[in-house]
Amino acid sequence: MSKKTGRLVKAKPKKGGEKMKNQNAVMDLRKKMGLTQEKFAYLLGVTAMTVWRVEHKKNKPSPLLLRSLQALKTEVMKNGLAKVNLSKLV
Repeated sequence: MSKKTGRLVKAKPKKGGEKMKNQNAVMDLRKKMGLTQEKFAYLLGVTAMTVWRVEHKKNKPSPLLLRSLQALKTEVMKNGLAKVNLSKLV
């Protein structure tokens, strides 16, 4: 019930399934690579605050971040995590 009107309020469907997936992917990949948020952000061409906001579900990933993540994931899948040349990606 709504406190203001006393009427029943329908629950709104939850949104953000894709958002959660992207945010979890950012943190998972960063941790797998053993990087700090600062180093990961530098690698992706965004700020550390952007990485923090995405990981803590304050913002959804920007198109720039999504493109950078895809390139990084492709490199990791192609060569394996141990063989990724980070200097090549920066």
